[in-house]
Amino acid sequence: MSEDESWRSDAAYDYIDKLTPGDLAWEFLRRNPDYRVSGKNPPHFHDLAIW
Repeated sequence: MSEDESWRSDAAYDYIDKLTPGDLAWEFLRRNPDYRVSGKNPPHFHDLAIW
């Protein structure tokens, strides 16, 4: 089975049943495209101070 088709396999996601709430949140966060881009382009300190 190719990686592109693995999302269709129930067995590929069996581990999710055993995740803690924090682990499950991380699974969603790490797949978020905006989060991934922000990791590559972190904000400048000045921008954080304004926030």
